[in-house]
Amino acid sequence: YYLNGVLVGAPFQNVTFKQHIIPAISFESAFQFRVNFGMRPWRHVAPDGSRSIRSWARNKMQQIHALNAGALFGKLKPTTGDAKMSIKYHKDNTVDVIVNTRPAFPTAVLQGCLLTSGKWYWEYKLKRAGIAQIGWCDLHFYASSGDGVGVGDDKHSWGYDGQRICLWFNGQHPYGKMWKTGDIIGVGVDIDSRSCRFWQNGDPLGAAAENMEFIGGLAPGITLNNSCTVTVNFGTAPFAQACPPGYLSIA
Repeated sequence: YYLNGVLVGAPFQNVTFKQHIIPAISFESAFQFRVNFGMRPWRHVAPDGSRSIRSWARNKMQQIHALNAGALFGKLKPTTGDAKMSIKYHKDNTVDVIVNTRPAFPTAVLQGCLLTSGKWYWEYKLKRAGIAQIGWCDLHFYASSGDGVGVGDDKHSWGYDGQRICLWFNGQHPYGKMWKTGDIIGVGVDIDSRSCRFWQNGDPLGAAAENMEFIGGLAPGITLNNSCTVTVNFGTAPFAQACPPGYLSIA
């Protein structure tokens, strides 16, 4: 135990337990305190070799999410059946995303991906410019092609739409500029500062969202209709525009 950053001692040694141990607190009703499992900076330097409870939980969530994806790990998958969406992988693992019929508005999410810390980047090329909402979604995101609900249409996702020149996040917010066929859109997120931003042909569009609140972590999400076709690159091939400083590719 430590008191105000100073080691008090180790009252329990050679502890035995079954399978695992978890934090536990007992207290009287008059006692008030604030617990920090690593969601905020420590007030005192953590001991060498230690890591936060949040770090453990974050890693555990990532492992479970990856295992649940099974053979689809690292692949785009429509959120509901085939959802009238065609996903075609190339030899370099870039992927074309096409919607085959109207009036479908399907969504695909990168399976097994749960980003819980760091700065991440990917990009897509507009092979045919049209209506799309492309960006990030958390564990509670739910899409419905039939109801026209896609990335950014709830409080668990954020999607850039250069056709309607806006960011979608639980509603429509002015952002960006009109896109056209051939444009390269960069998609970035800083999990630790809880902000996301986009680039258009290498030009920064600025922060799209700040002070983001999300469940678990974030994954790339793509919603579009048959007016729009994109080729997605998570970093398996060289980016058309240089990855911004400090960011890492998804792949």
